[in-house]
Amino acid sequence: MTMTDLSSSDVGMRSSAVRFTSWNVKGMRGPVKRAKFFAHLKKLKTEIAFLQETHLVTADHMKLRKPWVGQLYHSQFNTKARGTAILICKNVQFSLKESISDPQGRFVIVTGSLFNMQVALACIYAPNWDDASFISRLISALPNMNTHRLIFGGDINCVMDPTLDRSSPKSVFPSKMAHALSTFMNEAGCVDPWRFLFPRNKEFSFFSHVHQSCTRIDYFFIDKTLLPFIKKSECSAIVESDHAPVLLDLGFPLNQAQRPSWRLDSTLLADENFHKRISTAIDNFLLANKSDSVSPSILWETLKVVIRGEIISYTAVSRFYIRAW
Repeated sequence: MTMTDLSSSDVGMRSSAVRFTSWNVKGMRGPVKRAKFFAHLKKLKTEIAFLQETHLVTADHMKLRKPWVGQLYHSQFNTKARGTAILICKNVQFSLKESISDPQGRFVIVTGSLFNMQVALACIYAPNWDDASFISRLISALPNMNTHRLIFGGDINCVMDPTLDRSSPKSVFPSKMAHALSTFMNEAGCVDPWRFLFPRNKEFSFFSHVHQSCTRIDYFFIDKTLLPFIKKSECSAIVESDHAPVLLDLGFPLNQAQRPSWRLDSTLLADENFHKRISTAIDNFLLANKSDSVSPSILWETLKVVIRGEIISYTAVSRFYIRAW
């Protein structure tokens, strides 16, 4: 499926395209370096920026409030390392509901209404070692995925596909952190939009001078329901940092009504086939995911997402057969 195919569903529908840029900037403390980054963000026509490794302490993040920045959210960390921030342009219609700042400087999560669509924006800077527990901590901080569409971007410091996302593949097996993130994204109904558009392509976002190799470790993940809104997804050139800016254009329908909260159809409770399907899904989920390294609260929150997906799928198939009959 091409980008044109994805956009074809928007024919006749007025939309507002928003450019998201995710970029590991490797430090923005110096005014000259900071000015160069902002000049490039402007050149890229960025409207919502996800920045990683700002290397700014909490108070210094105010230096990111430029004239075009209408809203600024950042992680809480008082050491000149790490640091994440989300910058939203003044012309973007975003109404804040909640901001979640990681005290370790690894992520900032913002929920609210983006062009009348309830979304969760998550900017991530993952550890540069294989730390699956970080993914568990991140998942526990995310809001209810039943009521928010996730737009997740950042430097995850691991490759999702060891074969396609490395210039010189070392292993065909994903790291523990990549496996944990992939499992969550699959169960939450989220996809990598660039990989969705280009399933067999190779493109890299990071060059390691130490290993003299290229990898794709900077990603966006989005709720599957946002796939029809994709206008563009690409990895830009590496400039100023050793990471490339990653771009994602989404066209949000204007005057869109807010998605109503999902509710269970109580008539399903009398359906024996429904009972069997949900029971099997729960058993399979627990068999694959229950372990001492996963806290019961995280297991429960993730299971709720899985159950909801199974219910929606079952309902859709049932309605299809009813209409066909």
